[in-house]
Amino acid sequence: MSHIFFENISKINSLIQVRSERVSVRYTNFMLGFIRFFYLKGIIRGYSVINYYNWEEFYYNHVNHLFIIVFLKYSSGTCPLFNKLKIISKPSRRVYWTFSQMALETFSRAGDGYYIISTNKGLFSSVELILLGTYNIVTSGEVLLRVEF
Repeated sequence: MSHIFFENISKINSLIQVRSERVSVRYTNFMLGFIRFFYLKGIIRGYSVINYYNWEEFYYNHVNHLFIIVFLKYSSGTCPLFNKLKIISKPSRRVYWTFSQMALETFSRAGDGYYIISTNKGLFSSVELILLGTYNIVTSGEVLLRVEF
């Protein structure tokens, strides 16, 4: 995870507070997977990858700029589906949880959100990971952030 991920998360947080319809974030493969995860969970309306093409910069530096346009989703018109994305694991302080820690944290705060966890099998919500953990499919992972309702 790079600083670009954290910049993008703070940008989404600030624009969800002002009820923006869409937000533009910088493209990384990890960010695209993260946005795709949100889309599959129904948290956002959709997304689109665009190429910002500056001919002069491309000609001299051979640089293309890719962005992801995220279309935010609101329930009943103006209420966002989540209030905040709280970053848990940072580059200076990584947070890893085992199956038992995930179950304890998820069930102790069951009504006000869930965690997004990165594993060797991909991104999962804490609830999904507990279900997979009962079958010993996935047993631990890095806690990226908390989706708060």
